Amino acid sequence: MDAGGQGYLRILEGFLGHLRKAPLPEPPEVKVYAGVQVEHQTFGYCTEFLMREATVPIEKIREIVAPFGDSLLVVGAEGFVKGHIHTNEPDTLLASVARYGQMRRTKVEDMSEQHSEILSAAGASEVSPPAVGLVVVASGWGLAKAFRSLGARVVSGGQTQNPSVEDILEAIKSLPSPQVIVLPNNKNVVMAAEKAVDLARGEGRGAQVLSTTTLGQGLAAAVPFDPEGDPVELLAEMQRAADASLTLEVTYATRTAELGELGEVQVGQAIGLRDGKITVIAESVGDGLRSLLHSVMNVGRGVAIYEVGTLFHGPRVNAEEARALADQIEERYPDLELELHPGGPDLYAYTMVLE
Repeated sequence: MDAGGQGYLRILEGFLGHLRKAPLPEPPEVKVYAGVQVEHQTFGYCTEFLMREATVPIEKIREIVAPFGDSLLVVGAEGFVKGHIHTNEPDTLLASVARYGQMRRTKVEDMSEQHSEILSAAGASEVSPPAVGLVVVASGWGLAKAFRSLGARVVSGGQTQNPSVEDILEAIKSLPSPQVIVLPNNKNVVMAAEKAVDLARGEGRGAQVLSTTTLGQGLAAAVPFDPEGDPVELLAEMQRAADASLTLEVTYATRTAELGELGEVQVGQAIGLRDGKITVIAESVGDGLRSLLHSVMNVGRGVAIYEVGTLFHGPRVNAEEARALADQIEERYPDLELELHPGGPDLYAYTMVLE
């Protein structure tokens, strides 16, 4: 149909048919599909963000975002700013905006990939879909970028920002692969992921949850992910990688509290978490990370128990400060292969994955 009025008429006919309990007509045979690939467009990534506590006017944020692409929309209300743009530099854009508030949600979609997935699901693609798809829950644009580079579809969420069952289910259904693995990456998201998988199975989709409870476990599990692998063997390999990893996080105490043997922590003081459990109270976030590392490395000989470390710093830590701390860690633990990245979760000054 080529007119809105005709489409509205078809909707009314559907309502009437339902009231009359009429049988559904046979679906039309689709003979032609849109074959234009989005990668030929100027900008290929649909990028969205939701930010709170902006420190500059909306007009300023709009000025910052505008040069990155087209289809721009930046609006705000009640302390929140929401933005949408099509761009080729989603990560640089999000990093530029994150300096002016606290990111609540980000979303980056490869429009070319979306188009190919739609064609594949409709049976119109010349390329067979991969055997296994990967859905992960993550926060922080740098971590989301890392997961995407490993072949994952990212659902925005995490600590204090739990995604809904519907969010995860839609991500599963968006992938054309017959089997999908879901990494919740937070203990509070595991149940939602399991429910989403149950619903997907009820709709005939193959899906499984690998119950990762930290971002570090999820990142370690995503490294061996192979979209053409055997689902059973792949799940076992990813589980082994998750089990062999360790997640270190440093954040700020939001209230004064008594932490048992650790003593009392004051509002704003640095606290360090080891696989989600508070084990360190420190005067600064740098001291917090150093203390965490001291507790898990062979400090007597300066030799790392873990071989690889991936360190993300959040928006409250500037790049120079993070680089200086990374240099100190490399000097202290020369056998540890360390990578430093911006774009960690907003809630954490540092998020480190050891493998």
